[in-house]
Order: sequence, then C-alpha cells, then structure tokens
Amino acid sequence: MDGIKYDNFKKEVKENYPIRKNLTLSELNINFEDVENRNGNITLEGVQLKLSSGAFKSLLKTLKITDGFMGKFTDIFGMNSRNKLVEIIKTKMAMSKDMQVSVYISPSTRRVVAVTDANKPYVSTDFYFNMVENVINDHQLEVGNMSISSDGNVQISTIKNSWGFDISGLKDEAFHTGVIVTAGPTDDIAIDPYILRLICANGMVGPRRLEMGPRLMSNGLDDINQFMKDIKGLSETNKKFQGLFTDQVRKMHNISASYEEMLKIREVVANSVTDKNDSRVEAVLDRYFPIGEVKTMYKDKGIILDDLTHRHWRNAKSTMSTWELLNSLTDVASHDYGLGIGEYAKNDLRKHAGLYMFNKQFDCEFILQ
Repeated sequence: MDGIKYDNFKKEVKENYPIRKNLTLSELNINFEDVENRNGNITLEGVQLKLSSGAFKSLLKTLKITDGFMGKFTDIFGMNSRNKLVEIIKTKMAMSKDMQVSVYISPSTRRVVAVTDANKPYVSTDFYFNMVENVINDHQLEVGNMSISSDGNVQISTIKNSWGFDISGLKDEAFHTGVIVTAGPTDDIAIDPYILRLICANGMVGPRRLEMGPRLMSNGLDDINQFMKDIKGLSETNKKFQGLFTDQVRKMHNISASYEEMLKIREVVANSVTDKNDSRVEAVLDRYFPIGEVKTMYKDKGIILDDLTHRHWRNAKSTMSTWELLNSLTDVASHDYGLGIGEYAKNDLRKHAGLYMFNKQFDCEFILQ
C-alpha cells in the first residue's frame, strides 16, 4: 500500500465527510420557492443551506417516491411538472411529519448533500478507516482505488494476489479477487466482493443482491458485533464468489448481447462523462459500444433499428457477447480514455458491471437460432 497516497486520501475524507444532524420532517421545513436553487433549501440554526441534486433525490427515496413512480409521473405530466412534484413532496412530508430524518451537510460546500431515514446506519470516518485497516491487515490486502463522491460517499477497493484463479477452458483469462469497502450518507456500510480481470486490469464489484458481503444493518450493538464477526470470514466469502463468477463467465461467453443492452450500457457510460462536448467521447463510445455497427448489420438485412421499439431491440442480437459487452464496460470503468470520468463515477460503473453480469436473465438468453 502506498502509505502517503492513503494518508492523503484519509485526510481528504476527514475534511470533506458530511456532518450529520437529526430532526423530524416537520422541522426540516424545505423552501422550494428559491428561484436560484430548484432543489430547495433549508435553514438550520439561522443559516440557509441549499439542497444539492443528490439531496433532492435522496429525499424522494426517503419519502418512498420511487423511480417507477417518477417514470409514470413524468409520462403523465412531462419533464417540466415541478410544481406538481413539489405538492406531492409537501403532502408526503406532512403525512409523516414526526418521522426522524438525518440531514447531511458538506463542510466544504456548505450544502445539504443527503436527506435519509435516521435509522440508516451511520459511521464516523474513524470507524470507517479502522474497519478498512483491520480488513487490510487481517487479510493482507493491497489497496487499489480510493474515492469520495461530492455527496460524501467513500469507497476503497482492495485486491489480494493469492485470491487469484483461472477459468479452465478459457484462454488468456486470469482473475484476482478482493473487496471494496463503502460507507457514506446514501451508500451502504458494506464490504462487497471485488474482482480484477488481469488480462486488461479491469475491475468489477459483486452486486449487493448476491448478499455475500458483510453489511451493517443498524447502529445497534448486536448488529455491529455481527458485522465485525462477518468481516473475519471474508476469505471464505471470496471463494464462494469465485465459484459464482466462474459459472457466470462460462454462461456469458455463449449469449449474445442485445442491441438494447449495448445501448443502455453505452448511455450509462455517456452519462458519467464530464465533458460531453469533447470530440473524443463519441469515438471512445463507438469503439467500446459500437451501436453503429449493429445498425449497419441490420440495415443490410433490410431492418432499420431506429424505426423499431425497445421490445424489438431486446430481441436483436448485437455484434458482441454479453461477456464482451461486460468487459467493454469494465474497461472504460478502469482506465482513462479521455472521457473525464471521475474516480467515484468509475467505481459506480464497476458496480453497474456487477449488476449487469449477475442479471437473472439476459435479453437474448433464450432466443432460438
């Protein structure tokens, strides 16, 4: 581990980790009338604080205003239906006025970066780094990527060379496993499997739904003790993950990625780009997610994909296997190709890769030849 780099990161986190304050929804009293900040603002101890876009999204989640609801809401009222949405938020807050919430404030920007249920587990920076260092020392891990988001979520990925493995029958494939340790206002306090494809140094995070990594369920003493106990079993957890991973790689080699899957993953990457006007962006996206090639392939067969629906796209095989598409995603999530994707956004793409890899079903999985 690069001690200086790690110490500098620890200092950065401690200076930027959000401050938490608990209060009820009735005390929150958000003002949505500020024309300079569409996300609203609150006043705490006489100081007016603006809500970030992330805080607004976390408030919706806390009020159980789901993505599915928002999709239907937008379909009905359109993208500019802010006043209607504010009415719904105010109604939800009034109905749950005694609910305890945690407000997280960035010490550097003096903005509210998250509003969550007060029951969501919370740890200090000292607890987080003690946890990271105990995991590293107990299992002789090497630190890889370290990042903190603008919302104060922290991630450190690690690798252990002796937790490596090959997949018999596949050429030029070798992997090392480790863990990624996360914490923050909207992130889980968790230790999830992390895997590195050595052939091109691509990283990926095993998804939460595998329920393999330890997670802190509450700040109660029993849950903390169970969490610390589970950390001791990380070696066995990674062995189980290696088995699941191996089976999935073999499966994905034989399944074509759909045009819809390619398009969606390309959009996820494009949305992580900071300078969308950079001329290199489209070139890199076309190299790793060649939707133009797929359109041309179908055009030669007399089919215009742009004239079809998403249901058609889910049944249209692309020029890549699901394994190749996954590795395109992990490649741009692990290297700098001039896209301007920050470290925290790259870690989010690695998480997205894990979610895609362990889909319950791929679009073209059961299409007959």
